[in-house]
Amino acid sequence: MHVYGDNSYRRNRAVREIVAQYQKKYPDGTVGHIDCNDDDALVKLESFAAAPGLFAKSSLAIIRSPEEGGKELAKLLKTFAETKHVTVLVVADKKLPKDFAVLYEKGVGPVHAEFEQPEGIEFLKFLKADAAERGIKISDAQLKALGEVYSGDTWGAVTEIERVAGGGEVQQ
Repeated sequence: MHVYGDNSYRRNRAVREIVAQYQKKYPDGTVGHIDCNDDDALVKLESFAAAPGLFAKSSLAIIRSPEEGGKELAKLLKTFAETKHVTVLVVADKKLPKDFAVLYEKGVGPVHAEFEQPEGIEFLKFLKADAAERGIKISDAQLKALGEVYSGDTWGAVTEIERVAGGGEVQQ
């Protein structure tokens, strides 16, 4: 699986949803977090994949900053594609280069998802839907004001929606 895009709020929300689904399906599964900015990241990843937990039938490896892992990481990902007990979730700011083509092949992992910054009406639709998911009522005027103030800043806009839900007014 590969989740990428410059919208970190939506990207991280997708990661949390994927982890929750994984833990529901495999309550005894293990979840490992590997950041390729760490010097020994690839060694940690290999160890994690080689030794699942004592009672775990499945492992989920969440890999961040994959571009730092380079071709060595891409080779490891190819081997994991053939391993049934290891699921890999690669999280990046942008789509990875051709070395990571295994992430985009049909049948390898359930999904790849792109989360770019929504703009204009798409941004307003996203904010309205997010507020509705949280059970927050927001007027069209408030929504429009949020869209103008926080254009492209999903995290800031959602934080402001929560503040407005608590009785505040949109900061302009």
